[in-house]
Amino acid sequence: MSKIRVVLASGLLACLLGACASGSGSEDQQASQPPSPTPPSSTGDTCSDPANDLALDPGMETGTGGLEGIDLTTASATLEGDQLVVRFVTNGDIAAVPSPTFVVAQGDPFGPFSFELRASRDDTTSTWTVTLITWSQREERRPIPTDTTVAADTLSFRVPAESLPPIANYLSFGATAKVGDELAADDCSNLFPTTTGG
Repeated sequence: MSKIRVVLASGLLACLLGACASGSGSEDQQASQPPSPTPPSSTGDTCSDPANDLALDPGMETGTGGLEGIDLTTASATLEGDQLVVRFVTNGDIAAVPSPTFVVAQGDPFGPFSFELRASRDDTTSTWTVTLITWSQREERRPIPTDTTVAADTLSFRVPAESLPPIANYLSFGATAKVGDELAADDCSNLFPTTTGG
């Protein structure tokens, strides 16, 4: 993971941990955001990411078990008919990951055409929940009723396209795992391609 992508990943982690929650900025701050142009309509995005490039909190050991399941190798969100089909492929068994969350995001938080889809597993019940976050006027979060399928190194789910803003040409993907108070993360985006030696 390149240095710039580590910084970007840390921003993603902040959102995943609630820094982008409703109370993170005043309504005046959210209302003061300039209007964003409508993103060009596209059929989605797919990206590839090298294995073994996780960003780890300083206190987390490199060999911590289960983290291969958030080490993204490919990620995609593509329109198939009236559904956005989201798929993550990792470098290991997703079922072994502690407290995983997978994210596909469009735009910056608080943009009217921005959104995040977060698939998270409750380790106490082993159930997955997909949450849609949008900012058309203010931050709104709502669960999406969908079946999340996990098969070894692949996680996928479908979301009705009508529930989302127009899909842009480029999307960002990420995954995190939490071990105690420490966090591991990986990201994948064609906006910020991996640099050799990063």
